[in-house]
Amino acid sequence: MRKKYLIMERLFTKSTSYKKNLTFFLSVVLLFFFSLFLVYLIQISNESYSKTYNRILEKLDYKKINDHDTLILLARANMAKYGMRGKENYKKSTEEVLNKLETTAYINNDKEIGWGLPYAWDAFGDGTVNSENTVYTYTTAYAGLTFLDFYQLTNDKRYLEVAKRSANVILAKACCWQKEELFSTWYSDNKNDQIDDYAVLNTQALTLSLINKIQHEDRKDQTYEKFNKNFLIPEDYKNSNYEKNEWNWPYSLSRSGDNDLFHLMFIVDYLISEQKNAEADYVLEMAGKYFFDFWGNPKTNRETLGSNNWGPAAYLVYISESGELNWRAKKIAKFIVKDVKKTEFGESYIDPNLSRKLAWDALALIKYEAHGYK
Repeated sequence: MRKKYLIMERLFTKSTSYKKNLTFFLSVVLLFFFSLFLVYLIQISNESYSKTYNRILEKLDYKKINDHDTLILLARANMAKYGMRGKENYKKSTEEVLNKLETTAYINNDKEIGWGLPYAWDAFGDGTVNSENTVYTYTTAYAGLTFLDFYQLTNDKRYLEVAKRSANVILAKACCWQKEELFSTWYSDNKNDQIDDYAVLNTQALTLSLINKIQHEDRKDQTYEKFNKNFLIPEDYKNSNYEKNEWNWPYSLSRSGDNDLFHLMFIVDYLISEQKNAEADYVLEMAGKYFFDFWGNPKTNRETLGSNNWGPAAYLVYISESGELNWRAKKIAKFIVKDVKKTEFGESYIDPNLSRKLAWDALALIKYEAHGYK
């Protein structure tokens, strides 16, 4: 009887052990296949990003585009791909776009270089119209930053020199609105836009970013020292004429209320150039809560997003570069992919507003992929 009991006990123990081993084995197999499924989902998502931005870049042929803003963004998109992949064809593409940007710049009798819009425009809706060869501070500063970024990638000083020339024309022709000892850049080099109330914060922020980065690259060049010391900085504007959001700024001294999402991103650019990364991350976090819902969809109207709905893409560019990728960034990337799928491309190189939006979308998805899927 005792022997029979021992045999049964051993069989039960073996059976229990077998079940445990089987359970463990099945758990490992399920975990393995679940991991493969997750990798598959990530690959599908990643492919949707690359498929979307490649479709945009194929459509936006820089040779047919005369809009400087679009060319700047195409250069930045190709530059981001070069930085991500390290392939020479992306470097060559960047060089080609920057070459066109330089050769189509507006050059005056003083040999100063600047960029603007391919059409006449009433910038402030005041009845005065700027001609199509007007040098705009935003476009010129952003072009300068693009040439400077490519210099940092290639160490080719030609691009540093173009960046300096862009800063020089702003300081010579679009500067300065002055308040006591402090001063700010104008919106453009046209006298129509050089009125006290037209001191615009995003143009000032980008100019400061450009000057800060040039000085960092060439510490011997003291050209910009006096400007940098006396320039109004975003902190001087903050809460100057409203008190709604402590993390936000007005568009200009003449406009009360919050800045829109698109132009707010250039405050972030300035904060990063000043190495105020914690402040920049805070602004990005608060902007995400303010402008987007839980699903990553914009919860505000077109005007609040800014400049023909470029805001979500600009936001994704900066939140990707900050290294603070989160659930909101991923949802915004998916929103952009869906939005592009609904877009009727048509002759997008003819419509500057559409070509700029698409170029922003491509740049945003490339930046997100580069920083989110290393």
